[in-house]
Amino acid sequence: MSNLLDIIGKLGSGAGIISLIYLVFQNIRNRPSFRLEYQGGSGTHFEMDGMHRYRYMWNGIIKNQSFSPNAITKFFLVVWGNKSKTSALRFGFGGNIKDVARDEVVKLPISFLPREAKHFEIAFEFPVKGTSDELLLSEFEYKVHSPSIWRPKYEYKICVEDVGENLFDPKGKSLNRLEIDLRWTLPNTVQDLQQGQILPFLLHDFKITKARLIFRSRQALQVLGLWKK
Repeated sequence: MSNLLDIIGKLGSGAGIISLIYLVFQNIRNRPSFRLEYQGGSGTHFEMDGMHRYRYMWNGIIKNQSFSPNAITKFFLVVWGNKSKTSALRFGFGGNIKDVARDEVVKLPISFLPREAKHFEIAFEFPVKGTSDELLLSEFEYKVHSPSIWRPKYEYKICVEDVGENLFDPKGKSLNRLEIDLRWTLPNTVQDLQQGQILPFLLHDFKITKARLIFRSRQALQVLGLWKK
């Protein structure tokens, strides 16, 4: 904070501008960022104790792209509801984790040194009957340019949460967890709206807008070194 104030005081000079650019660059290098490099995976239906279950396997490299150490505390298996990744059709955490290089099962949290990469295999297993996954796994569509080939309509994706409760998609994009949660519960207020109760819907929509503005403000402050998480 004091560094930023000193720089602001010098902005009238060329040195101040250069210092500000350097400060922003350093904060970008040090801010939390995990990237997931997908190398393979599979989805399998199976029966266990008379129950229909599904196993999703993910294999790949997880990279701490920050110049600061960090730790992963949760893995999420997600089906996105929109391209901006602010809404989810499925959003659950868990997974059995195997360190491929060491050939051993590991537990969360998993620590990463600056610029460190690790090879993991992550398995999610969950019941299908009577859950949101039942619909997601039952819908198929024609593959583009190959009308004779069917493919699942929805794709399962892995996201990670770090020790600072920052959520990242596979490309390292920081996601707004609060907005995702609020959009998940939005249908409850839509039911009220259909019954003529408009206030619950408006209040919930305001919370979503507020969450979006706070998230973007924190991202800007993080670049300036005024928000640490």
